[in-house]
Amino acid sequence: MEVLRAVTISLFPVGASTTLVYAHHARSAHLLPSALADLLSRCQAFASLADHARQRCRELRLADAQAESVTSQLATLAASGLLISRRELLDRCVARSTVDAPPPIASVGVLTRDRVESLQRALVSYVENSRRHTRANDFIVVDDSERADARSRTRAMLKAVQSHHDAPISYASREEKEQLARALIDETHLPVDVVRFALFGDDACGSTIGANRNALLLATAGDMVFSADDDTVCRVARAADSRDALALVSGADPTEFRLYPDRDAAARSASHVDTDLLAVHERLLGRSLASCVAAAREAGEPDLDQMGPRLFQSLESGDGRVLVTMNGLVGDSGMGSPRYFLALQGPSRERLVASEAAYTAAFESRAVVRAARRPTICDAPFCMTGFVGLDARGLLPPFFPVQRNSDGIFALTLRTCFADGYFGFLPWTLLHAPAEKRSFTADDLWRKSEGLRTADVLLACIGACEAGSATLSDGERLRGLGRRLTALGSLEPGEFEEFLRLQLWRRAAAYAAALETLLRVHGESPRFWADDVKRTLDTLRVYAGAAHPH
Repeated sequence: MEVLRAVTISLFPVGASTTLVYAHHARSAHLLPSALADLLSRCQAFASLADHARQRCRELRLADAQAESVTSQLATLAASGLLISRRELLDRCVARSTVDAPPPIASVGVLTRDRVESLQRALVSYVENSRRHTRANDFIVVDDSERADARSRTRAMLKAVQSHHDAPISYASREEKEQLARALIDETHLPVDVVRFALFGDDACGSTIGANRNALLLATAGDMVFSADDDTVCRVARAADSRDALALVSGADPTEFRLYPDRDAAARSASHVDTDLLAVHERLLGRSLASCVAAAREAGEPDLDQMGPRLFQSLESGDGRVLVTMNGLVGDSGMGSPRYFLALQGPSRERLVASEAAYTAAFESRAVVRAARRPTICDAPFCMTGFVGLDARGLLPPFFPVQRNSDGIFALTLRTCFADGYFGFLPWTLLHAPAEKRSFTADDLWRKSEGLRTADVLLACIGACEAGSATLSDGERLRGLGRRLTALGSLEPGEFEEFLRLQLWRRAAAYAAALETLLRVHGESPRFWADDVKRTLDTLRVYAGAAHPH
C-alpha cells in the first residue's frame, strides 16, 4: 500500500479564506483554500490517503462520512506534488547520491589520565584489531595526567607497545599540549585564556576530559578519527536482535538497554566476532544521507516512520551528513545517575520492570548492554563519547573542557549550529570495563533531580539560543552562539539567575510532563516503578519551588 506525507511547506495566509502554500523542494507556490492548506499541514507522517483522511476527521471532529471526501481532497494534493510517497522520496534521494565515500579513518585516538595499565590494555586491543584487518591508520594517545612520573611511565609503555606491534603511535601529554597551545596563540592570535581553558581546563573545576578531547580534535584536524577512552577494550560484538536495514529517527535516543546484575553477566551475553571496527564506523561516518540511504536499500527499505521534519527536509534537499558515529557498549553504563531508566519505553522498559528484583538490580548495578538494534541516523542531541567516530575533516564544535557531560554539551551545540549535521548509531558493541568496581548508590537517583551542575546551566543556556538563519554557515552559527552565550554571561547576577531559573523550570516542566504521561499510559503500573516516578515528580516540584540558582 502506498503511503504519503506532506512535502516541506511554508504557509502564508492571503485574506480570510485563502492560503499560499510554498513547497520548498519544488520551489512552487499554490493558492489553496485555508481549510485545505490546514489539512495538508497536518499530514506529517507517512500513511495511506485513507488513513490520513480518518485521522484528520478525528482531529477536526468531522463526521466519519466525510472521510471519503477528505480522501479525494488529499488525492488532489498528491497529484499537485504537495504529498509525496515514501518510495518517491527514497528514489529522489538515491538519484542524488554520488560516490561520496569519505577517506578511511586515519587515526585512532585513546584518551587517558593516570591509568597506564588500562591504557595499555585498551591501546593494544585497538592496535590488534587494526592489524588483523590490514588497516593503515595511526594511533595517538592524548594524556592529561598531571604528574611527570605518570607521563614518564606512559611514554615507556607506549615505546614498548610500538616496538612490539610495529604500530605508529604518537603521544600528546602536557608538554606537547603546551607546544600546541603556543602555536595556536601565535598563529591565530586567539586570547591566551581561551586557548588554555580549551586545552587544559581549570584546576578548580575537576575533570578535564573535555579539554583532552579538544586536544585530540586539534591533533587530528582534517581527518576522520575514532576516539576511545582508556577503560575500553576493542572486543566487538553484534547487538542482539540487530538488523541491517537503516532507520532515520528524530527526537529520541535510538539505543536499547539490556540490564544485568554485574559486568560478568553482561559480558557473557555478548557474542564476540572478529570484525573490522573502523569499517563498521565508516559505513555511516562522513557520508551524506543520500549515500547512506542508497547503500542501505540493498538490505531493505529504510524505516522512516520515526523521522521528523528536519530529517525529512534533508532527504528532500539532498543535504545532510553524518558527522558523529557511536557504537554501543557492554559493561559499565558510564551513566552518572540511573534516573534515565524511569522514562525507558518499549523493550527496554519491559526488561526493566519484568520483576521487582530486576528493577532493583538495575538501580544498583551499572552493568548494561546498550546499543541501537539497526544502523540509525538521528537528529536528537544525544552523544556518549566513550567510543565515537568523528568527521574532523571540517568544522566541529569544541568540547566543554571541564566536568561531566561535556559530550552532552557537544551534542546540543552540534544540533543547534550544524544545520545538516547528524549522529549515526551502529548495532555493534565494545567493552567498557573500568578497573575499579562501580555501582549506583541509593541516593544517585534523587541527587540528579535535586542538584544543579555546570552542564545543566550550559545546556539550558544553549537550548534558549536561536540557531541563526539557515543561510548562515555552520561556523557563523557557531560564532553567533558564542556571542549569545557571552552576552548571557555578562548579565548582572540577578538578571542571569532570573533567566536561568526560567530555563530550568521549562526543562523540569517538560520532564515532569513526560513522566506524568508515562504514568497514565502504563496505568501507574507496576507499583515499584510508579512509586519512584511519583517521588521524582515530588522532588522536581520541591526543587522548582525552591529554585534559586547561584
